[in-house]
Formats: sequence, C-alpha cells, structure tokens
Amino acid sequence: MYNLIRYLYKLETYKKKFIAILFDSILIYLSLNLTFFISNGFEEINIFIFIIFQLFIYISTGQYNNFTRYFSASDFYIFAIRNIIFTILLSIFSIIWLKFYNFEFLIFYLLIQTIFLNYSRFIISDLFLIFKKNNKTISKSRVAIYGAGSAGVQLARNLRLEKSYSLKFFIDDDPNLLKRKLLGKKIISSNDIKDYKIKIDKVLLAIPSLRKKERIEIVKDIKRFIPEVLEVPSIDDLMSGKASINSLRPIPIEELLGRAEQDIDESFINIQFKDKIICITGAGGSIGSEICRQILKYKVKKIVLLDNSEPSLYQINEELNNLKDNNIEVIPILCDLCDFNFLKEIFKLHKIDLIFHSAAYKHVPLVELNPIAGIKNNIFSSKNICKVALENKIKKVILISSDKAVRPSNIMGATKRISELIFQSYANESSELNLNICFSMVRFGNVLNSSGSVVPLFKKQIDKGGPITITHPDIVRYFMSIPEAVKLVLMSSIMAKGGEVFLLDMGEPVRIEELARHMIINSGLSIKDEKNIEGDIEIIYSGLRAGEKMFEELLINCDSLATQHSQIFKGNESFIMKDELLIKLDLLSKYIKKNDKDNIFKILKELVPEWEKEAK
Repeated sequence: MYNLIRYLYKLETYKKKFIAILFDSILIYLSLNLTFFISNGFEEINIFIFIIFQLFIYISTGQYNNFTRYFSASDFYIFAIRNIIFTILLSIFSIIWLKFYNFEFLIFYLLIQTIFLNYSRFIISDLFLIFKKNNKTISKSRVAIYGAGSAGVQLARNLRLEKSYSLKFFIDDDPNLLKRKLLGKKIISSNDIKDYKIKIDKVLLAIPSLRKKERIEIVKDIKRFIPEVLEVPSIDDLMSGKASINSLRPIPIEELLGRAEQDIDESFINIQFKDKIICITGAGGSIGSEICRQILKYKVKKIVLLDNSEPSLYQINEELNNLKDNNIEVIPILCDLCDFNFLKEIFKLHKIDLIFHSAAYKHVPLVELNPIAGIKNNIFSSKNICKVALENKIKKVILISSDKAVRPSNIMGATKRISELIFQSYANESSELNLNICFSMVRFGNVLNSSGSVVPLFKKQIDKGGPITITHPDIVRYFMSIPEAVKLVLMSSIMAKGGEVFLLDMGEPVRIEELARHMIINSGLSIKDEKNIEGDIEIIYSGLRAGEKMFEELLINCDSLATQHSQIFKGNESFIMKDELLIKLDLLSKYIKKNDKDNIFKILKELVPEWEKEAK
C-alpha cells in the first residue's frame, strides 16, 4: 500500500486525473448496482451511458481540477451539489423522454453515490497525509493551539498539511469546552499547561481578536512553562487578506515588554491639533518621527521638519508624503539648531503654533567620548529654541526630556537637565510678563526599538550567533513602546500650562539580563552557560560603561501629582532664574569655542550640582 501511494503521489497531473475518472467510474457502477438491489431501478437505463453522462457533469464542472489529497469539508459540499445537479437532470430526462419517474431510486442513488465518492476521497486524503508523515526526514515540533474557537480549528486543519508541526492538544479556558475533544485532540485549561510542558515544544496562539492587554497576559502566563509562543495574524490582517490563518509569527519581545495602551480620547486631541502649524526638531529620530506620524492623522495644517541628519530627514519626509492628506503641507529643513539666525528665519517664515523639541544627541557612551559636541548641541539648541519661541510668541514649546536628567551620572543626562532648566527659566519669565507662551517638559525613560535601545542591539547580536553583551547582571530599565510614549507626549502637551515637568508612567522595571534571556528563547535558540555548554547564545558581562546607572529615576526634588490621565503625572521642580542661567551659558559658550574642557565641566557642575561625574 505504501509503495502504491508513493507511486500515485509522484504521477504527472494528467495521469492522476485519468486514474480519478476511472476510479469514479467504478464507484458509480457499484453505486448503481447497490441502488438496483435495494430499490426498483430504471430498467430502460443503459449503465454505460449513465456513467458517461455523470462523468461528463463532473468534468464540465471542474471536479478533477482539485487536489484529492487536500479534500476538505467544502469539497464535500461541492461534490454533493454536483450529484444533486446530476440527479435533477436525470429526473428531467426520465420524465420527458422515458415518460417514467422513480423517486425512490433517485433518492437512494443520490445518497449512495455521494457517500461512496466523498468518503473514498477522505480516505485517500488521509492516506496521502500518512504517507507524507512517514516520508519526512525532519522532526516535527510538538505544539498546542491556544484557542478552541473557529481560528483554532482552522489552524489545526491547516497544520495537518504542514511538515513542521504535530498538534497534541488545544488550550482553552471556556468551562463548556474543557475535557472535551476537538478534531480528536483533548482540550485542556491554561492552568494545566505546567502538567503538559514536557509534551510540547511550542504554543500557537489562535485568538486573533484578542486585545493587546489580554494577549500580553496570556503570553506571559504561557512563557512561564513553554518558552516559545507563536501567534496567528490579527483580525485586520486576516480580513484584509494580508495574511492567512497559518502565517504564524513569533511574538516580538517589544510587545511583551510594552504595556496595553490605555484609551485616549482621539477626538479631544484632534480638536487641539487640527489646522495647526507644528514644528518637530529632531524629526528624523525615533521619537521625532513618531510624533510626525501621529499628528499627521489629526489634520494639522503644516508640519515643519527640522533635523541635521540628511538621511534621517529624507526618510521621514518620504514616509510622510506617502501617508499624508494632500491638504497637509510637509516642509523638510536641514538645520543646525545652534545656528540661531538661520533658526530665526525659519520661524519667521512659517508662523509656527507649537514646537516639539526632541532633537538631541542621546547615546550616552558616544556623548561621553565626544563631550563638547554633545554639550554644544543639546544645551544651545534648547536655548535657541526657547529664545526664538519667545521672540515669535509661539503658543507652546514642549521639550522631550529623559529620565537620565535626574541626578545624572553622564554628560548626556547633565545636558538634558540643563535643557530643562532653560525651559523652566523661560516659562517663569513668560509667566511674570504675561506673555501667554507655554514652555513645558515631558520626561520619560527608555523606549523600545529606538536607535539607542538594547532590543535592536540584542537582535543583531543574536543574528550573528552571539554573544549578547550586558554591562551588569543586576542592571534594570523601564521600557515603553515608541507609539505609546508619543501618544502620552501629545496628551501632556495639551495639558501643559507652563513650567511643569510631565512624567510618564513607565510601568514595571525590567532586568536587562532577563530581557536578553527572553530574546534568545523567543528566537528559538538556547542559552549557553555552565548548565548548557552546548547552547546557542552566550551572555557575557562587560562592566558598566562610562556614565551608566544601575537604575533610572523620574523625579529630582518634588512629589509627583496626578493628572487627568492615569499614566501621566507632573511635578514642579526648582530652577535657576533666567538672568543667572544666561550668564552661565554665555561662559559655557566661550569655553566651548576655546575647547576648554576643564572649565566646561566646571560650569556643568555648577548648573547641575547633582551631576555625579567630576570634571576631568
């Protein structure tokens, strides 16, 4: 039998069709004889002509264009419809030409031939599947499908044709489904996964309608026992045809680190930004580019993009022009924000309503190696933005700050803290002079997949075969997705009154070592260590880098206050008066021109006493 199936499997298509027609002829003949036996048949019928006529119906309706080895329930119904059509035509023929009609014979024949021809195909389909299983040289992953709904059933049926997976059972928490079987496989509760963990290698999440919060909770619960989880595409992708139900993909680590985003009143944001002229500095960066994408949907009048990186500016400009409404104008400008006169001309020309100042050198080790460039760019770009905003009476200016500005241990953090001091001093002056210009700040921690994030770095290291380098086994960081951070930034900008610092709730801290371990396992690889010397990826510790903290903070010297959004808090911290601050900044500018590092660091220490790095 095995050799016969292998022979049929390798036959050319036209030969397979001929064999199928011959096979159906035999089954039709047997069906006719069985029907004659149990009922009164048509004595006038010529069996040969009968078979030819029925085969003609099958061939003309495409019966033999399908693959028998993939025979499914939908093919069963189509086959039954063909048989009904044949029976109706036979009835018409018998009434008109034979002047005879045998209802009993026709019904019996319809049922018998449908059973014979359909179930024979199911048997052949299963024999082909058995052949494929026995013919494989690769081992299959033992999997469980999480979700015993329609998506889970469809996925399970598709897996029957896959070479890579062997379905062991379903997982579902619906009490009406537990201890029952689906497609011959047992349905267990998610609470029982730990008892079956040695029997499966992967879990396939097949509930495409899950909300992000629910998906995160389910996946984290599964990963306590089964490291690898794959998921089917979202409902949107399935409905749009972008993906099929068996397009399984690993769940990105950033989705598991990120939190379920809370709903924000989009209509409220839309009212605030509609028909406004918005300027984004650092528009090609991780945060700046996402601000551009999000405000685009709020029907702003114009977006002015400022960046000193030509490739980054080109990329975001092209992307926005492909996404934008024709009524929205996008203006890309290559600009050094330290050039005040050029900046002044830009703002005079475009009549800007709101500035998001996200431009800065943010990579801590690079700024430590290039301190003068980092200090000049970060501090004096902020000073120029505030000065030009004041001169042009721009309604709101929002600084994108960093948790590294809190008791900074590195130069980048110190420059961000001085940028905050600049914004606070201008906010104070605006308030005292009743200028009605809002200078405010938003401070938050690491964002996933930004240019300086460890996630893309770890991905590259895993792709190269390791090792993954971590500075310290106990170092922790907070993580937030870029879209979530920007959405909260936009909401903060609407709530801003001037002078306050908004703090974004970053969720629970994550140990970087645990993140690395998750990413290795999520890639289908194993960790190489003393317990598993044959593992794939090793984790090594390189020691804390210059200016690196073990953990990050969001507040300096005040308590946080709740706002109307549960993930946004605010504080009002101490600052330096503008006149005093500008004197220090003028001195700093002179020392930068002279490349006088000692005095540069001295001024930094005077402005940010909590800066832990001593001048060198």
